[in-house]
Amino acid sequence: MKNKTAVLALLVLIFTASVSHARWGTEFAGAAWQMDGQGLERSEATYKTWASNNAGSRFEGYVERRKVGGSAGFFVEGNSRVRLGFGLGFGAMPEVYAELHQVFANATYKNTSVRAKTMYIPADLYLKFTSKSGGFSFFGGGGADYIMVSNKYEVINTNTPQVDRATLTQKKIVPHAQAGFEFFLAKWLSINVGAKAMFGAVLDNMTGDLKRDGVSIGKKRMVMQDTTDGMKLNLRSSLGANDLKYKYDYSGLRANVGLRVYFK
Repeated sequence: MKNKTAVLALLVLIFTASVSHARWGTEFAGAAWQMDGQGLERSEATYKTWASNNAGSRFEGYVERRKVGGSAGFFVEGNSRVRLGFGLGFGAMPEVYAELHQVFANATYKNTSVRAKTMYIPADLYLKFTSKSGGFSFFGGGGADYIMVSNKYEVINTNTPQVDRATLTQKKIVPHAQAGFEFFLAKWLSINVGAKAMFGAVLDNMTGDLKRDGVSIGKKRMVMQDTTDGMKLNLRSSLGANDLKYKYDYSGLRANVGLRVYFK
């Protein structure tokens, strides 16, 4: 991670030195998109099937997928009507959160909770065309997002009794393309509206150390396990013959609205 940061910083310095009269500033952006977390929803369906097949038992739970996130960063670009620009930031994506409760007929219960926290570092290289009056611009380009997913996983089983906890993570560099326009409220302030298309943004190898009642039982992987009731989220040492990869899919369009402040 430190090496990647050093390389990006060096690229920014080289780019800045190569552009005469460069402008630079900060941007604060909000973003709207929906990350695919269907694995949890498939688990929810399995729990409901289980409840319907076991008299006196019931299912209580929900899955929530938020759609709004945001980022902050800096940019540097030329000062001509046709200019190159570079941006680097840090942001948070919408969470996927699940509480899945099995309540047994004998009043024991099993509670599975998963909270997916996603952070990302976007790096953008773009070409901007500015109107003669300087009032608005159009831009397009590409870049990559360094995506970091962290899943807090907990299962409380009062029948055993037993408590499993794990933090499962994965990191991936994902390419993107972008386009949009910028409307200047003043020479130093603008509203930036655009969209990013994320490509191949599937994270399906989330692993971490599983602790049972506070004692480590080894490295595990999030999988979708085939059960008699249906596919259900589980942690396994490796992908079994009848298992599917558990995945989060960030591919597709992300709409962005940002406020840019120019310091030069």
